[in-house]
Amino acid sequence: MNGMVVRSGVAMMALCLGLVGTPASWANSLTFQDVTFNLNVINGGDTLQLQVVTGATAPSGDWTGVNGFAAFEVKNIGTVGDLSATNWSVTDNSLSANGCFGGNTSGGCFVSEIGVLAFGPNTSITVDISKTSGTFDLTAPHLKVIFTTDGSIHLDSTCQGQQVGDCVSGKTGTLLSQDVPGRVPEPASLLLLGAGLAGLGIWRRKQA
Repeated sequence: MNGMVVRSGVAMMALCLGLVGTPASWANSLTFQDVTFNLNVINGGDTLQLQVVTGATAPSGDWTGVNGFAAFEVKNIGTVGDLSATNWSVTDNSLSANGCFGGNTSGGCFVSEIGVLAFGPNTSITVDISKTSGTFDLTAPHLKVIFTTDGSIHLDSTCQGQQVGDCVSGKTGTLLSQDVPGRVPEPASLLLLGAGLAGLGIWRRKQA
């Protein structure tokens, strides 16, 4: 009996240690005005995935009423080669209120090639960004986005006089420009870790 209890205790300790060393599914996450932005490196480090998610009542604040997601910029993501994403044009410019113009991102500025994507409550959009070389680093990623109301997109066209680039009209609300913090465990992982620790406590009481 004691041997069985000891084996159970060892198994619980192994589970706890394994969970502590296991990264969360979404390591970098930011919620702003009821829209959650998740960033994670997948596919063995070859792909940076952006997930934009809302709940039943989102978006809120000055994003209330938005119906489209048009463009985003992600920077400070490490030393990487050329970036690409299916159905998104990409440059190394910076994202302004009207699209990708000038500057440099140390990442990429993306505008949808298939028109403004429908967005509102209960929406989830996932974009997989691939690289040709280098290493993604999510220590301090920085994100900008453009949401629109009845917006439109113009690729490789002249916007605002002499500016040339990928343009977006109809921007609504804040042009998000914030760091996406990382290394926050998922609630499910925390629950499993708590269960493992509780099991250890029971085992120790039995031993006593």
